[in-house]
Amino acid sequence: MGKPTFQIGDQTFQHIGDLEYFDGTLIALFREQASGVLYVLHWVDVTEAFHRWVFFPVSARAMKLYLEGKLSNEDLFLLGSPETVWLIELNGDLQIGSVRNVPVVELPLTYRPTAEGFFDKPNCPDLADIQAVLETYPTERLRAKDAALLPTS
Repeated sequence: MGKPTFQIGDQTFQHIGDLEYFDGTLIALFREQASGVLYVLHWVDVTEAFHRWVFFPVSARAMKLYLEGKLSNEDLFLLGSPETVWLIELNGDLQIGSVRNVPVVELPLTYRPTAEGFFDKPNCPDLADIQAVLETYPTERLRAKDAALLPTS
């Protein structure tokens, strides 16, 4: 059986693996099939019918640093420096209820990934799958403005 997918417009996003799972997916990695661009799906809220997620692009290099514990959830979000993110409502079968493109400055603070959250290996059931996909991406250098966001410890 193939990995689950969902579509936004003409783009198809394939689930690579769950980065954090506790009584359900909290953070997952997806790849846009045509471009290969990686995206993080970050759970933020639930309604009666749908789970609400923030969906944003991420580089393979930033994801590798995140898995090494060198970036917080907030760092991962900020390193991509998107001006807008998708706010998506999905049901348990990855069926979309709604999709909104939201400017990051208008995103509620409670929906933003936190600086206190870091990768938690015991809650990552798909680490081997994620690492295998990341190995297919060329090593990339961080842009100077992104490197400035890294912790200096």
